[in-house]
Amino acid sequence: MTISAGAGSVLNDNQQLVYILRLSHTRKRAKLLLNSGIEALNDGFVMFDGDDRLILCNRKYQEIYELPEEVLRPGTPYSSVFGAWFAKQDPAPAETEVSNWINTRRAKSVVGEKLDMDHRLADGRVIKTSNHPLQDGGIVGLRVDVTELTRAKLAAEAASKAKSDFMGVLSHELRTPLTVIMGVAKLSENARLLRSSKALLTAYEEGDVPSEKAKAMLEDIFAQLSGLQQRMVQSGEHLEHLINELLDVAKIESGRLVIEPTICNIKDIVDPVFQQLSTLSRKKGLDFEVVQEAETVFADNMRVRQILINLVGNAIKFTDSGFVRLCIKQHDDMVRFEVCDTGEGISETEFESIFDVFYQVDSTATRRAGGTGMGLAISRSLAELQGGALTVSSTIGKGSCFVLTLPATRTRSEQPEALSELCAEQS
Repeated sequence: MTISAGAGSVLNDNQQLVYILRLSHTRKRAKLLLNSGIEALNDGFVMFDGDDRLILCNRKYQEIYELPEEVLRPGTPYSSVFGAWFAKQDPAPAETEVSNWINTRRAKSVVGEKLDMDHRLADGRVIKTSNHPLQDGGIVGLRVDVTELTRAKLAAEAASKAKSDFMGVLSHELRTPLTVIMGVAKLSENARLLRSSKALLTAYEEGDVPSEKAKAMLEDIFAQLSGLQQRMVQSGEHLEHLINELLDVAKIESGRLVIEPTICNIKDIVDPVFQQLSTLSRKKGLDFEVVQEAETVFADNMRVRQILINLVGNAIKFTDSGFVRLCIKQHDDMVRFEVCDTGEGISETEFESIFDVFYQVDSTATRRAGGTGMGLAISRSLAELQGGALTVSSTIGKGSCFVLTLPATRTRSEQPEALSELCAEQS
C-alpha cells in the first residue's frame, strides 16, 4: 500500500510509517491540548454524542454534581449520569421538576436548539446550564455555579424593595408632622376663626359682656391656642427626631459619629427612659418594669439612652397586652440591658435583617405603629462603636428580647484611639 503525498509523488514504506506516526503524534498532542484546555476552565464542561453517551467532561463538572469517576467514563449514557446524580439528592427533587428537566433537554436536543436555564440543586446551589447542539446530534454543555451571583441579585432586589418601602414610610412620617405644623400655623394666623374667638366676638357685638363671662371666654381661647401650640411642638419634636435619625445614619456610614464613653451611673441613663415612656405604656395598659442589678457602665450616656428609648419604645409600640421589662445586670466584665416584651414576636429568619438600615419586618405594621425602621440599625451601630453588641431572640406570638451588652469598665480595647479606629472602619 502506498500513500500519495500530493502533486503526483508516492511515499515508500518508511515514509508511510513516519507519516502515520506523525499523524498519531499530532492527534495525541491535539487531544492532550484539548483536555488541558477543558480542565483549565473554571466552569463545568461536558460533551455527549448523538446517542446521548458521554464523550468527555472536566473535573469541574464532576465537582459540581459530586459524581464518582466510574460514572463519568466515556460511553456512559446520560440517563446513567443523571441517575447517579439523582440518587445522591437529599431531599430528592420533585418528580415534576425532574421530568420537566429531562423532557426540556430532550426536546431542545431533537430540534437542535440551544438550552439555557438555571438548575437549582437540593443543597441550595444554583447552576446555570447551557447545552449547545452539534451537527451530528451531540451536545456540548457548560455548567456555571451562579449561586453567589443569584444570592447577590436577590439581595439587591430585596434591598431595592426595602429601600422603596422605607422611602414610602419615611415620606408618610415626614408629611404627618408637617401637615399638623402647617395646619396649626394657619389656624394661629387666623385666630378669629377659632370657635372660642367667634363666641367672644359675637357676645361683644351683642352688647356688654360681664367680666366673669369675658374672662371665661378668654380662658377658653387661651386653652384652645395652647392645645394647638402643644400639638405643633409635639409634631416639631417628632420631625426633629426623624431628621436626627437620618443624620445619625449618615454619620455612622461616613465614620464621623463621635462617641465619648465614660464611667456612667446606670440610674442616670435609665430613669429618663422610664419617665419618658411610662406614660405611653400606661395608655396601652402595659406593665412597664425596670429591674436594675448593676450600678455603672463604661459608655456614652446620651447614646445608651438613645438605644434604650428605641428598644423600649419599639417594645411598647408592638405589644398590645402583657408587659415590657427592662433588666440591667452585670455578667463578667459586661453589662447587659435586656428589653423583653410579650408582643407579636419576630421570625428567626429576620433576626439579622431587622438591623439593616432600609429593612422593615412589616412595613404595614411599622406604618400602623409609627416610625421609620431606622432605629435598630442605628442602635446596633452605636452599641458596636462603644465596644458592645445588640442581639435579639424571639418567639412568634410570645414576644421578643433585645439584649444590649456594653463594657462595665474601661479596657485597653476601649481606649479613645481604638474607638477612633472603629469609627474610621465604618466609612
